[in-house]
Amino acid sequence: MRKLEINRQIPKYTQTEIANVLKAFENTKPGFDPTKEALAYELFIASISGNQKARQYFKVVNTKFWPFDGSYLEGYIDLTKMLALWDKR
Repeated sequence: MRKLEINRQIPKYTQTEIANVLKAFENTKPGFDPTKEALAYELFIASISGNQKARQYFKVVNTKFWPFDGSYLEGYIDLTKMLALWDKR
């Protein structure tokens, strides 16, 4: 089993970058395609950058676009675990 560790040196998003991610989430139609996985990663970075709306969106990204499965689900689960570790700092 892999051990998840948080890299505290991850570059944070600026307010402009966060606004772009939030807008992308709000304007993206339901249904799955691989670009939705990238949006989940962007919401994760926006979340650790301190944006509460991005955190709320991150929590529902899996169900808004279609339940992820396979490797997409594994990636989302890993991000969820990393966010929980981030919060324990």
